[in-house]
Amino acid sequence: MTSWTQHELDKIGSAEEIQLVTHPKGAGGKTVTVWVVRVSDDIYVRSVKGRISAWFCGAQFHHQGRIRAGGSRER
Repeated sequence: MTSWTQHELDKIGSAEEIQLVTHPKGAGGKTVTVWVVRVSDDIYVRSVKGRISAWFCGAQFHHQGRIRAGGSRER
């Protein structure tokens, strides 16, 4: 896993919600909106449905995806 840049941390940390897709490269997957919390240099999201949520299962399977926060797409 790569580290977040300061710009990415600031943009994501200031957003109340982010949109994420866990399909590889963000192509073809369904975007979901989740709440996000920044703690120091870490970003945390939580699945309402826990480990059975489709986006969570996609993240566990693909180990990659894309997020959108504050109107701009991040990695």
